[in-house]
Amino acid sequence: MTFRIFVLLGLGLGLVGGPLAAREEGSEKAKRYHQMLLKRPDSATLFERFVGAWLDEGTKDGLVGFLRTGAEAGGAAEWRLLAGYLEYVGEDEEALKALDTAVEKAPEDGKIRVARAQLQARLLNFEAALKDLEAAGDAAKTDATATLKGLYLARTGRPDAAVEAWKEVMAERPQDEELREDLIELEVAEGMYEEALATVDALLAITKDPYQKALRKLRRGDILVVAGKREEALKVFEEVLGSTGDNSWLEREVLAQVERVFVREDDVVGLREFYHQLRQAFPRRVSLRKGLAMQMAANGEVEEAVSLFREVLKITPGDRRNREEFIELLVEVDQLDEAVKELKALMGDKD
Repeated sequence: MTFRIFVLLGLGLGLVGGPLAAREEGSEKAKRYHQMLLKRPDSATLFERFVGAWLDEGTKDGLVGFLRTGAEAGGAAEWRLLAGYLEYVGEDEEALKALDTAVEKAPEDGKIRVARAQLQARLLNFEAALKDLEAAGDAAKTDATATLKGLYLARTGRPDAAVEAWKEVMAERPQDEELREDLIELEVAEGMYEEALATVDALLAITKDPYQKALRKLRRGDILVVAGKREEALKVFEEVLGSTGDNSWLEREVLAQVERVFVREDDVVGLREFYHQLRQAFPRRVSLRKGLAMQMAANGEVEEAVSLFREVLKITPGDRRNREEFIELLVEVDQLDEAVKELKALMGDKD
């Protein structure tokens, strides 16, 4: 009785829709998308098109009324679609109720179980989510869902079980590089750094492309930094640097990562010393001379920095960018007269 009074007063919250809204039928275009969605409820594209087509001519209240009426007269697919819309508008608790009904109507449908597991996890009901994944069977082993069991186990405070679950998935897909990349990000997000490093190593073992291997080693260094293993990370960065071309994008990325390691600890001296070390290891690298010059300037060794950067200009006489960077350095260390001279030289003005 109370429910009917709220509807009559027009105080519905959009979960049921008022009497007028329930009578909206939707456009022919919306109906076509609706029928396709009942067959492919996982399609985010179809769902967006359905909602958009409905709202072109109808209302949100009318849409939820239409979906609820269809669910009450239909089966599991209709209830799942209603749940999808309720979740879309942020009504997760109501969406869960709709999925409960869908599961009751089709307990053998693994895809509905997976959908409910994901919603349960969003509501932090991880044990319930794990039960649904178990009941879902093969439907929980698709590309989009293969890592969920491990994730939910990790969220319940069972990291060892999570790792075992992920190992099982990797064993089933020994050459799936994307799977391992996904796992690395999950493990890092959960603070499981040792496990993430092990997954990176497993990924590196099957990586054939040299460029991809360098990028993944760089990621390994990132994880070592986050895990508090700075020296190990720096060794990895130095190793990656050795596999990159001089003045390449990857070289610049490695050096940027190195600088971030020291900057986050406000260790300017340490950064300068590491640049010295790199320069000894790679004496022909122009970028290392430039980087070291910048760090020397930042450390107050102005004359040494300017002298070192002039060596760079001698090695690369036609490189306009290097000369521009040298001018910027001169400005930063307040050698403005020298900066003006270099700027005139750059512009071809010898006066």
